Amino acid sequence: MKILQINNNFYKKGGAEVVFFDTIELLKQNGHMVVSFSIENYKNENSEYENYFIKNTWRHNRFYSFEAIGKIKELIINEKPELVHIHELIGGISFSILPFIKKMNIPIVLTVHDFRLICPAYVFINGKNEICEKCKGHKYYNCIFNKCSPEGYIRSCILTAESYLRDLFLPYENLIDQFIFVSKFSMNKFLEFNPNVTNKSNQIYNYTGKFKYNNTPGNYFLYFGRLSREKGINTLLNAFKNLPDLQLKIVGEGDLKSEIEKNKTTNIELLGYKSGDELERIIQDSYFVIAPSECYETGSMTTIEAFAKGKPAIGSNLGALGELIDDGNTGFVFQQRNSKNLAEIILKSTQLTKEKYTRLSVNAYKYAKDNFTSEIYYNKLMDIYKKL
Repeated sequence: MKILQINNNFYKKGGAEVVFFDTIELLKQNGHMVVSFSIENYKNENSEYENYFIKNTWRHNRFYSFEAIGKIKELIINEKPELVHIHELIGGISFSILPFIKKMNIPIVLTVHDFRLICPAYVFINGKNEICEKCKGHKYYNCIFNKCSPEGYIRSCILTAESYLRDLFLPYENLIDQFIFVSKFSMNKFLEFNPNVTNKSNQIYNYTGKFKYNNTPGNYFLYFGRLSREKGINTLLNAFKNLPDLQLKIVGEGDLKSEIEKNKTTNIELLGYKSGDELERIIQDSYFVIAPSECYETGSMTTIEAFAKGKPAIGSNLGALGELIDDGNTGFVFQQRNSKNLAEIILKSTQLTKEKYTRLSVNAYKYAKDNFTSEIYYNKLMDIYKKL
């Protein structure tokens, strides 16, 4: 099969990009031909299809891009893919390419990595940094009233306008043939907002090919991922300020990097961006991985990759984290935004006997093997492709 994989970024910016690249590699390993479409960026990985990528310039429009339409036409006519699999388009390539793909009678699959289709500000957090679902029923104007964008009022207005225009002129329920959700939680939440796509909806957990069991307790806790407001970084920092004898390592890049540098205590180490074998070693040598998110996590690649190393996780009780972390069996769950409760859970984890820690480690690894392997992901993905 010849499959066109589409994503705004052609470098590993976050979890969605990891899944995008892993899916491409997995399809190639199984004998499929894969064509790629994205946006030009100096950070991009190499691609033989980069001559089709669109330029990320002032001419590029967030809602409707004539350049993107022209480039996708050229690519499809020349490469003739049998199926299109989209990861992220909003705020980049844009949905403007979808009508042409439909006109060419090519089936479209969309993996829903976040809530951009139903929440203008993407993460169900308002301007007061509170969980918010007021836009339910296409009431996107609440994004303006609550100043939901962290970039301010004007940005909130732009996001609101984009959401209304997209629903009016590019309705996703008519343009997408099958949806893939990366957790039961994200699928159920999405269908609360749009039950019309129930018969097009499928749930597949993200996968990792980086299994390497290690039940040896490390001497530090670990956060790795994007350093942004919704990830609970400040709650994490406050918890470790009250635990001066325990070590925390933070791996990642993002908007909060300078703030973390300024506010971290001596028991907190900021390592910056890490990848490949170096990141694998850091995860493998940790004690617990912490996912303190303050938004509805859709899939949590952090937790998946931790479990694949036999590392138990500590996570907030929001979104998919509560689905993935079985409290007391594969890790511990704490009350989101509650640094005191997080500190208590962290301290509790340090008091585990070697036998209890090993049990958590074994359970986490088994859960990963039962749910997050490439074989499981590939077989379920092929079932969806074959439907189309």
